Amino acid sequence: MTKEAAVSFQAGDERGLADAAVGLLEDEPRRAALGAGARRLALERYSWDDVARRLQEIYKAVAA
Repeated sequence: MTKEAAVSFQAGDERGLADAAVGLLEDEPRRAALGAGARRLALERYSWDDVARRLQEIYKAVAA
């Protein structure tokens, strides 16, 4: 994940998670920016053509 699409915190850090959630609840422009970044990332990485191509490669490898 990129900083444009996610908020990060240490695994197991409940306070960090809570602070990140509250921070997003209080900052609508940041939420919107992160949402837009996540959408861009998803469109770049997970287009139907790319997913179909990767799946086809998996099927070919399994069949070989």
